Amino acid sequence: MFWRWFNFLKINYNLFYLYINKSFYKRESLFTIIRNCASFIINDFRNIFKSDNNNPDSFKNIKDKNVLVIDSLNNYLTLKFLEDRISNNIFLSLRFFNPGIHNIVVLDQYSLSGFSLKKWFFFLVVFLKKRGDLNNSRLFLKYFSLHERYIKLFENFRPKSIIISNDHYPTSRAVILAAKELNIKCVYIQHASVSPLFPPLENSHALLYGQFSENIYRKIGARQCDIIQVGMHQFDRWSQTIRDKKFNGHIGIAFNTFDSIEAVGQLYNKLKENFPLSQVIVRPHPVEKRSFPSFTKVSDARKENPLQFLSNIDVLIAGNSSLLLEAACMKVWPVQFEFGHYSKEFKDYYKFVEKGLALDGTLDNIESLISEILEKRELYDRNNASFYDASVGKDFEYHVQDNISKIIKQIIEA
Repeated sequence: MFWRWFNFLKINYNLFYLYINKSFYKRESLFTIIRNCASFIINDFRNIFKSDNNNPDSFKNIKDKNVLVIDSLNNYLTLKFLEDRISNNIFLSLRFFNPGIHNIVVLDQYSLSGFSLKKWFFFLVVFLKKRGDLNNSRLFLKYFSLHERYIKLFENFRPKSIIISNDHYPTSRAVILAAKELNIKCVYIQHASVSPLFPPLENSHALLYGQFSENIYRKIGARQCDIIQVGMHQFDRWSQTIRDKKFNGHIGIAFNTFDSIEAVGQLYNKLKENFPLSQVIVRPHPVEKRSFPSFTKVSDARKENPLQFLSNIDVLIAGNSSLLLEAACMKVWPVQFEFGHYSKEFKDYYKFVEKGLALDGTLDNIESLISEILEKRELYDRNNASFYDASVGKDFEYHVQDNISKIIKQIIEA
């Protein structure tokens, strides 16, 4: 009895690993937590009498297939190239996401959550462990023991393999844990920078950007996962743009939902005042909903590809963003800037400054940093990113997709 409850807590802790251990999100008020709990109690009782929204007939389409798991546009764009390179494949969409394709099964994974005393016991344990310092209580309530649903799904319609590009969000992590339980080959393809706060790798195989990512995961725990460094495949089709890039002196500012709008505005005004000949382009995060100042030129992250944005600038100023690594690979000077006050574990989150990839910008030194770059009129040296991108300087540079496809075929057929 004790071990059964211990294992139950352990696997759900693993499911929500990142969201239990990180603390840089804004803390929810006790009122918000209570309101969320009340909402889910009502919803759970409703679901007892609610029929399943899923269509069982569609699930049979994943049987014996190589399943490409997606739950966001970024995940889809990461895996899209495999659709024409890996035979017998189908997309499995989580969280209702559908990019408008036909070769897809859309799963309503929490339509029958129902009332569970275990869920509320687990939520209480997390609440006490965090001393009430929760930042997204709805996640714990919505996706509790979600892996059990995927285990049942894969038992009935067992796929040949699973390929996934997110390893930390609960919906994706539930798929990974279910695949491990059933000994299904599950390949993780990295799609963004990683940090020491990420959960251990539980996949059978992981195709990572480079040495930095492998070092992070080895330290966290790889748990019998076969790690292969493959590089960043998104630059394959931008190879000519990177090779032909010319210095134009334009500056980009990228900010996300953690950053202070006031700090962004202050930096923007400073740059416009001191560098009137340079175009300053501001790029908010695609999920940004706050109102912000009327900037002269804005890159809409929901419409413009990030690499298209980077191709138009020579300097990128951003907070803790994987966009800084992409900038370095596009020969754009990456400058890390603290927009507001970050908590201790969120400072230099991806170690870009520590490892020498990005310059360390502050409001006091930003003018001199930018002046020096504009005076030199030299592009950033892409080779500096080799510690993060294993393809840089190698024979498969700009041919990463071909390399990944070859490796996955070998894994599937082994």
